[in-house]
Amino acid sequence: MNSGTVNLTSSMHGILWMLASCMAASIMVVLVRHTSAHLPVVEIVFFRNAFALLFILPSAYRLRRKIIHSARKGLHFLRALCGVIAMYLWFYALTVIPLATAVSLSFTVNLLTPVLAVLLLKEKYGIHRWTAIAVGFSGVLLILRPGLETFDANGLFAIASVTFWAISAILIKLLTRTEHPRVVAFYVAFLMTPFSLPAAIHDWVTPDLTILLWLLLLGFVANFFQVALSHAIAAAEFRVIVPFDFTRLIFTAILAYFLFDEIPDQFTWLGGIIIIAASAYTAWREAMHSRRRKKMVELGE
Repeated sequence: MNSGTVNLTSSMHGILWMLASCMAASIMVVLVRHTSAHLPVVEIVFFRNAFALLFILPSAYRLRRKIIHSARKGLHFLRALCGVIAMYLWFYALTVIPLATAVSLSFTVNLLTPVLAVLLLKEKYGIHRWTAIAVGFSGVLLILRPGLETFDANGLFAIASVTFWAISAILIKLLTRTEHPRVVAFYVAFLMTPFSLPAAIHDWVTPDLTILLWLLLLGFVANFFQVALSHAIAAAEFRVIVPFDFTRLIFTAILAYFLFDEIPDQFTWLGGIIIIAASAYTAWREAMHSRRRKKMVELGE
C-alpha cells in the first residue's frame, strides 16, 4: 500500500470519527434541553460530570502513575474551574435560545482561542488570520443582530460560555506540552464533579429513574464525543477534519426540528457558515505554521 493510499485511508477515518463526534455533540445538546424540563441546569451539569467521570475511570486506572505524579495540579485546577463555568453558561444557553443558534455561536471558540493565544501566550499572527477572525465575528453579529428588535440578549450566555471554553483550550495547550492527553481529561472530570456539586445540592431535585437514565446517557455521549474527537485529530490533519465540524449545525437543526419544532432562520445558517468557514481557515493556517515550525526544528534552524 503506497503512502497516498495510506493518507487517504487515514483521512477517511479522521472524517468518519469527526462526523461521529459531531453527531454526539448534537445529541448532547438535545439531552440537555430535554432533561432541563425536569431538573435545574446546575444539577444537570453535576450529573454530566459525575457520569463522564464514571466512564473515564477504566482508562484512568492504566495511567494512574502519571495522574498521581502530575506536576501541574494547579493548572489542572484552573482548567477544571474554567470548564465548569463554561458548562454552566452553555447548558443555560441551551435552555433559553434555539439549539441551532447556540451551536452556530459555539463555533466562535476557534476564533476566540487564537485571540487569547496572542494575549496569553504571546503568539503572533499575520494579516490573513486576523482578517479571517474579523470575518468570523461578523457572522456572530449576523446571528445576534444587536441593536435590532430581533436581538436576544440570551445569546450572550453562549458567547460567554465559548469565552471560557477558549480559555480552557489555551490551558489544555499548556498542559499537553508535558501531560498525557488522557491525564488532562481525567483531571477535568475528576475536579469538575466536586466543583459542580455545591450548586447542584442548593437546587437539588431528586430525579426519577427515567431521567436518571437520560443523564447516564448524557455522560456516556459526552465521553464518546471526547474519544471520537481525539481519534479524528489523531487520524487526520486539522485542515481535513475541521470543515466537517459544520455538520454539528446540520445534525442539531434536524434533531431540534423533529424533537422541539425549532426551525433556524436564514441569519443563523448564514452566520454559522461564515463562522465555521473562518474557523476552518484559521485552523488551516495554524496547521501550516505548526508544520513549518516542526520542519525548522528537525533541520536544526
